[in-house]
Amino acid sequence: MMALTVKQPWAHLLVHGLKRFEFRRWAMPGRYAGEPIAIHAGVKFDHDAWPAMLQAACDQSLAQQGLLARALQAAPTADDYQARAFVGAVRFGHSIVGRSLARALDLPPDDPPDMFGWPVLSAVAYATPIDYPGKLGLWLPPDAIAQQLARPPAADKARIAS
Repeated sequence: MMALTVKQPWAHLLVHGLKRFEFRRWAMPGRYAGEPIAIHAGVKFDHDAWPAMLQAACDQSLAQQGLLARALQAAPTADDYQARAFVGAVRFGHSIVGRSLARALDLPPDDPPDMFGWPVLSAVAYATPIDYPGKLGLWLPPDAIAQQLARPPAADKARIAS
């Protein structure tokens, strides 16, 4: 099983089926599409993620009511998430790019994102994370870890992203 290191909170959202796409500047190698990929939560935390998610989820009326500001004050911190561990597994589809990705994201087709979108087909969160230092990119874990990933500790919350 291949592995992909992802910053938190994105790794958490992926394995819980709450993120529809993983975005990268490179395409998912086709031979791994549909195969389980172990998601490794990296050491770094994306501190801009929470405000960006809230901005995208809230409409203008909520912002005017002050709800957005209160939600931003309750932002999770790096301490709220597991880091430096395998937290679950995801099956990605073939990469989508350009206008196809713009359509999938409901964006104007004349200004497609300059990224590859890896659609999430299914996701499983491990009940107990497996500690291990990660690597950049798509990587092959050592045999001892690969054996643990093949039989994860009581995998739960299997969910298909919609």
